[in-house]
Order: sequence, then structure tokens, then C-alpha cells
Amino acid sequence: MPLKMSSFKHCVFFLVCLFLFIGDTDAWRRRRRRRAPPPPPPPQVAPVVVDTTAPTFTYCPNDIGVFYTSTTSSFVSWTTPTATDDTDSSITVETSGGLPGSLFPEGNHTVIYTARDGAGNTAECVVIFTVSVLRCPVLTPPVHGRIVGSCSRLKDSRCEFECEQGYNLTHNAPQCVVTVPNASWDGPTPFCSSSQCGADEVLLPDGQTVVFNQTQVGKRANTPIVCVTNIGVDRTHNVSRLCSPDDESGAMWSDPIYPQCSMNDSVDSTFSPVANDLSSEDATNQTRSELATFIANPDNIRLDYFASRLLNAIDEATLSPKEIFTLVDMALDINGDTFEEESTQAVSDSILSSVDTFLSRIQSTNSNSNFTYRGENLVVAALKVGRTTFPLTANIEPPSRDADDDFINLSTNGESENTGEGVSSIFFPGEVLDYLPDGNNPVAVSVFVLDSLKLFQPNSSTQDELEESSILVSPVLSVTIEGAKIKNLSDPVVLDFTVNRSLISVGAKPEIIPRCVYWERPTNVSEGAWSQEGCQTGPISSKELITCRCNHLTSFAVLMNIRAAYHSRTLDTISIFGCIASILCLVMTIGFLVGIRSLRRRLPQQIMINLSSALLCLYFAFVVGVDKPSWGLGCTVVAILLHYFTLAAVAWMGVEAFSMYLMFVRVVNSYMPKMLLKSCLVGWGGPLLVVGITVAIDWKAYQNTEYCFMNLGPSFYFAQLFPIALILTINTGVFIMVIYNLTCGRKMASMKESTAATQRAELLRRLQNAIAIGTLLGLSWVSGFMAIGSARFFFNVVFVICTSLQGVFIFLLFCVRLPEVRQQMMLLASRLIRALTCRKSAVSSRGMSTSSTSSRMTSSLPSTVTVSYSAGKSDVML
Repeated sequence: MPLKMSSFKHCVFFLVCLFLFIGDTDAWRRRRRRRAPPPPPPPQVAPVVVDTTAPTFTYCPNDIGVFYTSTTSSFVSWTTPTATDDTDSSITVETSGGLPGSLFPEGNHTVIYTARDGAGNTAECVVIFTVSVLRCPVLTPPVHGRIVGSCSRLKDSRCEFECEQGYNLTHNAPQCVVTVPNASWDGPTPFCSSSQCGADEVLLPDGQTVVFNQTQVGKRANTPIVCVTNIGVDRTHNVSRLCSPDDESGAMWSDPIYPQCSMNDSVDSTFSPVANDLSSEDATNQTRSELATFIANPDNIRLDYFASRLLNAIDEATLSPKEIFTLVDMALDINGDTFEEESTQAVSDSILSSVDTFLSRIQSTNSNSNFTYRGENLVVAALKVGRTTFPLTANIEPPSRDADDDFINLSTNGESENTGEGVSSIFFPGEVLDYLPDGNNPVAVSVFVLDSLKLFQPNSSTQDELEESSILVSPVLSVTIEGAKIKNLSDPVVLDFTVNRSLISVGAKPEIIPRCVYWERPTNVSEGAWSQEGCQTGPISSKELITCRCNHLTSFAVLMNIRAAYHSRTLDTISIFGCIASILCLVMTIGFLVGIRSLRRRLPQQIMINLSSALLCLYFAFVVGVDKPSWGLGCTVVAILLHYFTLAAVAWMGVEAFSMYLMFVRVVNSYMPKMLLKSCLVGWGGPLLVVGITVAIDWKAYQNTEYCFMNLGPSFYFAQLFPIALILTINTGVFIMVIYNLTCGRKMASMKESTAATQRAELLRRLQNAIAIGTLLGLSWVSGFMAIGSARFFFNVVFVICTSLQGVFIFLLFCVRLPEVRQQMMLLASRLIRALTCRKSAVSSRGMSTSSTSSRMTSSLPSTVTVSYSAGKSDVML
């Protein structure tokens, strides 16, 4: 049984092995392959759909019309267009040309909206509109009048009118009124009505009575008088009188010009008025004959009679323009002393007025042609210049005996500059066209050049120091543009003058000061005077040229101030040496006050440190950069620093005055918390605020072509002089109160019982205190405001000496007199002497032992460096 069981097991084992062997066949493999997962089916591609449908605008304003405005631009609004797309919701809309509610200038405008979908399809919406500026109609200048400045013709604007000499405006200038869609003037165009001087009777010095008939403004009335000569022939002469315009009455008679009757039969007798019964041709021949007589004998003719005959010739048009200017040219050959006489000042002014009137007449009669005249003493040109040539530069040759019509060279757009070969040149900016009426007419430019000052004789009442100490070193250049008064230009007229140094004496050459001036005729004053207002003077270039920049047009020249130049050089030397000495003393003052601990903790010394620092910076900036205009922007920075430190120094003087008021006047309840912090806000912050506002408002006030300092003008007066004057006025009041409390306010009983020597010492001490207090408060600066009139140089010297040496006075009065400072100075001196003594002993005893040398030095020191010091009552300082 056990055997059978064993055989059975063996049979089973055999069958299993056979089954496993047979199973590892292809059939088996096939069965295994059938068990693997089937591959995935291929993907199905969806059909492509292309979007070709463009978006559409559901609303587009298109043409929205005309928008009227009274200004040069207008805000325009419209409803924003909307776009849709049935097949695509991702639509973007782009805009070109502006957005609704934007500001659009005058003209036609197109705004394009572009809608774009995701497929790139686009659609456009075009919005069209027009911005129209409402302007009043163009005004035509009245007869005998002109439009002043530019006429904008916009809403609420006014066009100012001006009448020629002898005419008055009938009513005020109209205003532009805008009522959409119309614009019109609120009144009629003004017209110029003629003004007249009424009939007048005048008693002449020789007893004759003449009557002047009614005459229009700008015209002259001529009345004949009879003079009896020693040859028994009665001579008839004309008395001329001009009817001048007047701001109040409209017309006013000027002083009559008449020849004094003489018993001698001189060349004057050859001049006779044109008789009424003479024909025009006979009158012309007679005037030409008189002209020939004058040219042959110019020194025998009185200027008053010459002026009368010149006016007659101009009024009656009996002479050609060349003959008229030949008369004036020959008159300038007369001895200069004749023009300087008091009685001929009105005659000189009359000749100038006649020349101006005659040039205006030439410009009005010659519409397109030019007139030029070049004589020995003058150059005249009446030119017609196209408007497109501006900006314009004109180079002018000097007067000469050689007749040359090509003596004025014009260059357009400012391309040329004076090379030094001509007598002068002038640059007209394009801004002058804004002062002319609208239109394409050529610009009438009149040029009148004189080589002497004979016709420019100031009255003694209007002559100032500038003219008394000056000489003319350039020609007088008179430039006018007919039909316009050019003034207050933002872009200045630039004039270049060639300096004639032969007119300056050799000794005066280093001391000259050029001044650009113009001839001014003040209102209600018959005679004119030289003035510098509105003109800036540049330095003399290597080509002996002086550049003048003026904001108006009139008669210009260059004067050299000789006496003031000498004074200026003296004051400059004093200023430089005084400032250098003050810089050294202020450095020592700050060093001692900061270095000594017991002093730098006191409030008076802390204020003194700040005052000394402000003065030190002021002196340093002045010495280094005040005379460096060639630095350009650096010079402007120096001017700003000088402005700031000047105000800071004066402000700290004001702080000193307030501190003294608390100590010596108020006394009770004089303590103020955080006094130093508040003082710094006033002393450093206040000037910084003033300078910052000035720089922001008027930056050009610091751009000076002569020196690095503020220009004279409103900014200088309000931001520089006014704060200084205000603080110095307060300081003067504090000075009076403090001195009163230190002298008269004290009880004088002790002085009454003291000896005479003690009284003198007390008075001397109080005088020293008064000088010290005045120095500390800057009262010497008051002398700068007193430099006016004939005493100007004296007060200038006082001002320069006291202010430039203020640092020295502070060191001597408020540093050296302090006991702590003197003790420190003695200590420094002893150390210096000890160092020098040790060096000398070491040299003389070379080779000796160190111990013996030290003993000898120690034994010799006391007799050399011991200095006794005592601090008495007189050392007590504020």
C-alpha cells in the first residue's frame, strides 16, 4: 500500500511536468498575445471653420457739426461708438485723433474708431467735426492813426488806437463781444480828429506884437516881423511857432522861434521869407539861393533863424530831401559852443523834431522806394523792408565826405553781426512785427546817425552826474519804425557800437566805464536828457565794440563815465583789501568762540558765531566771484549766493538787536525758550525763503553782464533793498533805546561824585560801547542808502570802509576784549615763544647734554614769557 501511494505521486509529478512543457508552445504564446489590450482608434479631425465676418458698429456719430469757441481751442464731446460681432465676442476698439471731452484746437478734425475681432476682421467709424474760433472783424486803422500793438480780435479783447501828432481819438477803443455764433465789436471804430491851437498874441522882447492864427497840431504858424537895418532898408523875417500836442488840452503852443533884429547888414539880410505873391518856382529858386548862401557862410547864421528857415522849407516842400539834409549837415559844422548856449537848446530840439517829421513824410510819400543820404556829419536812410526778412540786422557805415549810397547792409534772419568795420549795427527781433498792423505791406524803417552831440543838449535842470562827467565815444543812432511805438520788448533790440578811443585821453583809458544811453523827452518838459532805463551795457570786446541791449527804439549812444570810473576803481581796491582782512579776522573770531567751551555755551556768543559765519560767506563769495561775468551760469550762482548771504548777515544783525532789546530795555521777563532755534529760523530760513521766491519768479534778475550781482529792477528793490532797509530801521531804533539805557537812563550820581579822570574814563568806556553796539547792529550800512547826489562819493567811501571792515571790528570789539579770548591768546603766544626759544637753544648748544640744556631753558623761561593778566570792569562785554 505504501508502495502504490508512492507510484501514484510519481505519476502525478510526471503529468504536471509534461503539461508545463507542452504549454510552452506557439499555442500558448498565441493565447498570451490575445490577452494584450487592443490599440486605441485613430483620432477624428474636426472640420475647420473660417471667421470672415467683420464687426459692425451699432452706433457711429459720423459728422457731429461745428463747435464755436471764443478762445483758440474748445472741448468737444460725443457719444462713444459701440461695435458688435455675432460670431466673436472678443472685440477690441482702437481710437486715433482724440477722445471725447478732449481739448481740440481750431480747425477740422477727424477721429477714427477701429473695431477688431479675434480673427483680425476690422471695421471703422469716422467722427468728423470742426472747431471754429469766433473772432471779431479785422479793424482798419483810422486815417491819421494806427493800431498800437497786436490786435487779437478774440473775446473781451480791445484794440488800442493811437493818432498821429495833431489828432485826437474820438472815443475809446472797442471791445470784442462774442454771442455764439457771432462776434462783433461793441462800438464803432475810433477815428482821429484834428486838434488845433487857438489864435494867440505874443509880445516879443523888441516890443513888437505878433499874432498867430489858429493852427493844427504838428503844424507851424509863421508871422512876419519888420527889422530896420543901418542901411535904411527894412528887412522882413518870419517868427515861427509850433502847435504841439498836449495830453490834457489836446494842443498847446510852444515857444516862438524868431531872429533878433540887428542894425548890422549881415548875411541874415539875405534870407527873406517867401512873399505871398511869388510863384512856387520863384519861391523854390529863392530858397535854393538862400541855401547856397548858408553853405558859403555857415558861421554867420544864427541857429534860431536857421531853424525857422528849415521848418519853412519842410512845410512848404520847396527843397528836395537831399537839400534838406545838406542844410542839417552843414549846420553841424557850426562851432559847438553855439549849440551849448542856453538860448539855443530849444532850437536844437526843434531841428531834431524837424528831421523826424521829414523822415516820416518821406516814408509816407515813397511807398516802395528807399532814400539814403550820407554826409560828413550824419547818415540818413528811409528804407522799406519786407516782413519776411525779420529778424533783421543792419550794419551802418560812418558819415563820410565820400558820397556812397551803399553804406547800409541788411542781412536777414540775424545771420550777420558787426565786424567792427562799420560805425554801428542793430538787430531787430521778429517781435517788432507784433506792434505793426496786420497786412503784407513792407515795414518802413528810418535810420538817422549823427557823429556829434551838438543837437542833444540837455537842460541844466535835467542834466545829472552821468552827463557832467561823460564824453561821447560812439555815434548817435536814431532808429524808428513808422506807424508803431516799439517798447517793452521781451526779446531786446541789440546794438553794437564801435568805440572811438581817440576821444579818450591817455590817462583816462584804464578808468573808463561805458554806459548805453538813449535820448528821452520827458512829458511836459521841452528839453530832453540822456537815460539808461531799459538798456543793458556789455563789456568792450577785442574789436572795440560795445553791445547794448534795449527793450525799445529811440536815439541811442554810448557815453564813457570818466570821473565815476576813477572813484569806482578806488572803491574796488578798498573793498577787496577790506574783505580779505575781514575774512582773516572772522576766521579767528569763529575759531576762538567755538574753541573755548565756556564761550560757545553762551547765547550772545552763539549768535555772534552765526553772524560771523554769514559775513564770512558773504565776503568770500564777493572776493572770489563778484567780478566774473564770464562764468555764465557760475556767475548767476554767485549772484544768488551774494543775495542770500547779504540778507542772512543783515537778518543776524536784527537777531542781535532783538537780543540787546531783551537784555537792556525789557530786562524783566526777558527769558525766551529755544531762543537759538528761533533765531536760526529767522537768520537762515528767512533769507532762504526770500531768495527762493525771487529765483522762482524772476530768474533773470541774477543774470548781469557787468558783474555777478542782481540787476537793478523790481526784484532788487523788493527782495534786496526793502528787507535791508526794514531791518536797519529797526536796529536804529534799538540802538537809540539801548544807548539811552546805558547812559542817560542810569543814575549819574556816581559820576557826579567822581573825579574828572574817572568821568573821562567812564565816558570813554560808554563811547566804546556805543561804537561796538553800532558795529554789531550794522548801522554803517545806512550810509549806503545816503549815497545820493553830490555827496554820493563820500557816503560810498564810508559804506565801503565800514562794511568791508566789519569783520575786523567784530574781532577787535567782541573777541579780543573777552577775558577768555585774551587768556587763550596769551597761552598760544607763550607756546609759540617757547617753541621758538627751544629751537634757538638747541641750535646754540648743539653737542651739550640734554639735561644741562633743559635746566638752562627752564631757568630762562619766566623772564621771557610770563605775562600778567587781570580782568577789570572795563572788560565786561554784552
